[in-house]
Amino acid sequence: MSRKDAWSQKEDKILADSVLNHIKAGLPQLKAFEETAERLKRSKNACGYRWNGVLRKKYKEKIEVAKQKCETLGETEQKYNMDKEIDYSINLKIDEAISILENLKKEGIAQLQARYQTQTKELEELQGAYKRLKSDYDQICEEYMELGSLFKKIANFSERTRELALTEEES
Repeated sequence: MSRKDAWSQKEDKILADSVLNHIKAGLPQLKAFEETAERLKRSKNACGYRWNGVLRKKYKEKIEVAKQKCETLGETEQKYNMDKEIDYSINLKIDEAISILENLKKEGIAQLQARYQTQTKELEELQGAYKRLKSDYDQICEEYMELGSLFKKIANFSERTRELALTEEES
């Protein structure tokens, strides 16, 4: 069983690349932890712990190469690398924005599906209620027609009774 917050290989690579680029540029590793933490939605402490506890050992040779490049760099190259790091940081932010948008899209689709299911259920309930009301209405109309027919019969009977009473009085 794996942890929910386990580090993926992709996240390890992103963290390692960031730290190595910072080392090459002569920048502090803490800055790499902060930038990577923002991108990966983790704390800078988690990034530092991952780097120092797991990844540093795996990247020992690359760290030495990065340090040597940093020591042999002149000011111009360091400036170039800082610009490169800024570009890298911008690319990280763009990737992060894309990731956020993709997550929003997934969440939006899930919310729309849930709302569709809810509204479909409500529609079915309303259709059932409509059928019951329509049936009740039809029955009331039928009974109303019967009452109208009975009323006419009573009115006719009453008229005949009155006519008979008049004719008996005259006779």
